[in-house]
Amino acid sequence: MQTEIALAATAPIVVPDGKFATSDIYFAATLIALGMELIGLDRADPQRVRFVFADDDERPEWRRLYFSGRLRLDPLILMNSLKALKHALYGHDLA
Repeated sequence: MQTEIALAATAPIVVPDGKFATSDIYFAATLIALGMELIGLDRADPQRVRFVFADDDERPEWRRLYFSGRLRLDPLILMNSLKALKHALYGHDLA
């Protein structure tokens, strides 16, 4: 079975079931703040990194709320999630 994925707000792609990927660092930070597990970085495209997550049943709703501007998070948790992503991007472990 395949899962439909969206990079940013558009461009659906297909990845193996049970995973979700996005190249939008701010959406990725939001997903981490909401508790989704970042399982890796996909650097196959030299122009773009994709953040790969273990998918969550609530992710489609979170995505809808995020892109409609109606998702609310604690700013400190979101900032820490963004810092963790940047740390992972520049060669450090995901942990």
